[in-house]
Amino acid sequence: MRNDRQNRHQAAHGEPHGPNLLPIQFIQSLQPQIPNSTIVESNVLYPSPRQNTATHRETLKTNGFTFCPVDIMDADGDAMLPIPGCVSILTLPPLPRFLAIRPASTSLRLL
Repeated sequence: MRNDRQNRHQAAHGEPHGPNLLPIQFIQSLQPQIPNSTIVESNVLYPSPRQNTATHRETLKTNGFTFCPVDIMDADGDAMLPIPGCVSILTLPPLPRFLAIRPASTSLRLL
Protein backbone atom coordinates (compact mmCIF):
# COMPACT_ATOMS: atom_id res chain seq x y z
CA MET A 1 0.00 0.00 0.00
CA ARG A 2 1.30 3.39 -0.93
CA ASN A 3 1.50 6.21 1.59
CA ASP A 4 2.86 9.14 -0.37
CA ARG A 5 0.08 11.73 0.10
CA GLN A 6 -0.74 11.93 -3.59
CA ASN A 7 -4.25 12.12 -4.96
CA ARG A 8 -4.77 8.91 -6.89
CA HIS A 9 -7.57 8.65 -9.39
CA GLN A 10 -8.81 5.59 -11.23
CA ALA A 11 -9.57 6.49 -14.83
CA ALA A 12 -11.31 3.72 -16.74
CA HIS A 13 -9.33 3.51 -19.93
CA GLY A 14 -10.72 0.16 -21.09
CA GLU A 15 -9.59 -2.22 -23.77
CA PRO A 16 -7.58 -1.07 -26.80
CA HIS A 17 -9.78 1.24 -28.89
CA GLY A 18 -12.72 0.17 -26.70
CA PRO A 19 -16.11 1.87 -26.93
CA ASN A 20 -16.35 2.57 -23.18
CA LEU A 21 -13.48 5.02 -22.86
CA LEU A 22 -13.83 8.37 -21.20
CA PRO A 23 -12.84 11.04 -23.72
CA ILE A 24 -9.07 11.34 -23.45
CA GLN A 25 -9.29 15.12 -23.92
CA PHE A 26 -11.50 15.33 -20.80
CA ILE A 27 -9.05 13.33 -18.68
CA GLN A 28 -6.08 15.23 -20.11
CA SER A 29 -7.62 18.59 -19.20
CA LEU A 30 -8.88 17.47 -15.77
CA GLN A 31 -5.80 15.68 -14.41
CA PRO A 32 -3.50 18.76 -14.19
CA GLN A 33 -6.16 20.60 -12.18
CA ILE A 34 -5.93 18.06 -9.32
CA PRO A 35 -2.76 18.86 -7.35
CA ASN A 36 -0.29 16.01 -6.84
CA SER A 37 -2.51 13.61 -8.75
CA THR A 38 -1.64 10.30 -10.32
CA ILE A 39 -3.82 8.15 -12.53
CA VAL A 40 -3.93 4.58 -11.24
CA GLU A 41 -4.89 1.30 -12.82
CA SER A 42 -4.67 -2.37 -11.99
CA ASN A 43 -4.21 -5.44 -14.11
CA VAL A 44 -7.38 -7.43 -14.77
CA LEU A 45 -8.16 -11.09 -14.12
CA TYR A 46 -10.13 -11.79 -17.31
CA PRO A 47 -8.49 -12.51 -20.70
CA SER A 48 -7.35 -9.11 -21.94
CA PRO A 49 -4.22 -7.22 -23.00
CA ARG A 50 -4.57 -5.56 -19.58
CA GLN A 51 -3.99 -8.89 -17.83
CA ASN A 52 -0.24 -8.30 -17.51
CA THR A 53 1.73 -5.11 -16.98
CA ALA A 54 3.68 -5.03 -20.25
CA THR A 55 0.66 -5.28 -22.55
CA HIS A 56 -1.38 -3.13 -20.15
CA ARG A 57 1.14 -0.31 -20.71
CA GLU A 58 0.78 -0.78 -24.47
CA THR A 59 -3.00 -0.45 -24.09
CA LEU A 60 -2.47 2.79 -22.18
CA LYS A 61 -0.42 4.15 -25.08
CA THR A 62 -2.95 2.95 -27.65
CA ASN A 63 -5.74 4.72 -25.79
CA GLY A 64 -3.84 8.00 -25.49
CA PHE A 65 -2.55 7.93 -21.92
CA THR A 66 0.82 9.38 -22.87
CA PHE A 67 0.37 12.82 -21.25
CA CYS A 68 1.14 11.68 -17.67
CA PRO A 69 2.45 8.69 -15.73
CA VAL A 70 -0.04 5.94 -14.90
CA ASP A 71 0.65 3.83 -11.82
CA ILE A 72 -0.37 0.20 -12.36
CA MET A 73 -0.83 -0.61 -8.70
CA ASP A 74 -0.17 -4.36 -9.03
CA ALA A 75 2.65 -4.07 -11.57
CA ASP A 76 5.02 -5.82 -9.16
CA GLY A 77 2.61 -8.62 -8.27
CA ASP A 78 -0.36 -9.31 -6.05
CA ALA A 79 -0.67 -8.57 -2.36
CA MET A 80 -2.51 -10.97 -0.08
CA LEU A 81 -4.44 -9.01 2.54
CA PRO A 82 -6.09 -10.97 5.35
CA ILE A 83 -9.69 -10.14 6.18
CA PRO A 84 -10.43 -11.00 9.81
CA GLY A 85 -13.32 -13.44 10.12
CA CYS A 86 -13.34 -14.48 6.45
CA VAL A 87 -12.29 -17.67 4.73
CA SER A 88 -9.76 -17.41 1.92
CA ILE A 89 -11.32 -18.52 -1.33
CA LEU A 90 -7.85 -19.53 -2.51
CA THR A 91 -7.89 -22.49 -0.10
CA LEU A 92 -11.13 -23.87 -1.52
CA PRO A 93 -11.25 -26.42 -4.35
CA PRO A 94 -12.23 -24.94 -7.73
CA LEU A 95 -15.98 -24.76 -8.23
CA PRO A 96 -17.87 -24.17 -11.48
CA ARG A 97 -20.05 -21.43 -9.96
CA PHE A 98 -19.50 -18.13 -8.19
CA LEU A 99 -19.16 -18.04 -4.41
CA ALA A 100 -20.56 -15.59 -1.93
CA ILE A 101 -17.94 -14.90 0.75
CA ARG A 102 -19.37 -15.16 4.22
CA PRO A 103 -17.72 -14.75 7.64
CA ALA A 104 -15.78 -17.81 8.77
CA SER A 105 -18.50 -18.62 11.32
CA THR A 106 -20.94 -19.38 8.48
CA SER A 107 -20.60 -21.40 5.32
CA LEU A 108 -20.05 -20.26 1.78
CA ARG A 109 -23.01 -20.64 -0.50
CA LEU A 110 -23.27 -21.09 -4.24
CA LEU A 111 -24.97 -18.35 -6.18
